[in-house]
Amino acid sequence: MEETYFLKKFSAFCKKFLPTAGFICFAIQIIISLCKGNPQQWHYYPLLVLNCISFLACAWLFFHPEKFIIYGLISFLYMILYTFLDVDELVIILCEVTSFVSFDSQGFLRKHKNIKYSIVVLIFFIILGIRIYLFHDDYTNRLLKLWPFAFSLFIILFFFANSILFYRKNSGQKIINLNFYTELSDRQKQLIISILNNDKYETFARLNNVSVSTVKKDAVAIFRIFESFDRNAFVLKYSTFDFMQDGQLIYKGRD
Repeated sequence: MEETYFLKKFSAFCKKFLPTAGFICFAIQIIISLCKGNPQQWHYYPLLVLNCISFLACAWLFFHPEKFIIYGLISFLYMILYTFLDVDELVIILCEVTSFVSFDSQGFLRKHKNIKYSIVVLIFFIILGIRIYLFHDDYTNRLLKLWPFAFSLFIILFFFANSILFYRKNSGQKIINLNFYTELSDRQKQLIISILNNDKYETFARLNNVSVSTVKKDAVAIFRIFESFDRNAFVLKYSTFDFMQDGQLIYKGRD
């Protein structure tokens, strides 16, 4: 219970800290670019525009922290731009890892895994090929400088993967008990099952004598609580879970 309480507090802190820190850092980057940047460089305006987009995105994320897939989208754009710039390889790798983790956390990589993971690997090798072509004169030195960071990153990922495997091995079936979600109304809990069953909002509205707009508001509240970007992300993320309420199985997860 103490660990769960700490994790919840830490998560709540990060949801406000990350967009705030990003807002400040991107503002500084924009100011530096305007004051000291060289408009003659081809990447000046693309980078300035991307910094402005990131600045506005962080401001928006402060009020909508559950939409953290935006971090992945921004990281992906920076990864594409940085591929053609003279930056450390670690920066590009971190952008790719951030994008991957962000998309995976929302469930977008869980369907058709083999195809989507293959695309991720393909993107990596395309970027690697472009970097070797552009910076072939000193690319060996770049990789040697990257090695200590990459080695440390793999060690962290190794322990992280082991922790996940241990948790899954000892936690058994993934179960969500809706009785613990006291912030949800009974109608919203029913809507969760309806969404997982791919029922239309109009159908749920008709059966429960409420307006479609009310159902959509309930859905937004559900997605916020379960940290899902939208309906599709929620289904991808939670359709494999069993849902319980009042000691009864009300939804059987799909394999």
